[in-house]
Amino acid sequence: MGPGFLFPVGSNSNARRYADGPLELIRHFYRQLQTEYGRNIDIMQDNSSVHNSGLVQDLARQWGLPLISWAAWSPDLNPIENLWSIMEGWMEDNYNIEALNEDGQNEAIVAAKDAMPADLLKSLSLSARDRLQLCIEKEGWPLDY
Repeated sequence: MGPGFLFPVGSNSNARRYADGPLELIRHFYRQLQTEYGRNIDIMQDNSSVHNSGLVQDLARQWGLPLISWAAWSPDLNPIENLWSIMEGWMEDNYNIEALNEDGQNEAIVAAKDAMPADLLKSLSLSARDRLQLCIEKEGWPLDY
């Protein structure tokens, strides 16, 4: 699994915090993947205001990060949404979520991330092309993912 970045529970994200945290990690991980696989890899993010900000878009262009954008309300297209759901189920099975304080919640999220098998991550990432093709075939209607 690639690098992870966790904003503390209850904190807000903005363009600067995203650029300094997750986007910076993505930048370095992207270079590592290019070296390892010898080809470009597209980076998915939705059109949330943070992802679509001028700062993030400018940095992505400067750094040569090929971003795929789509509507913020298209979770069925983005495999990460499936991963969040699987991680949430794992946390419910392994923690009493309602009883956790912020530190406990952060710990549970990190533990869930670490518990995800590499083959699941690969399978989800490889499903992206199929999701996009199915979206075209269904003329933009919701998918069964």
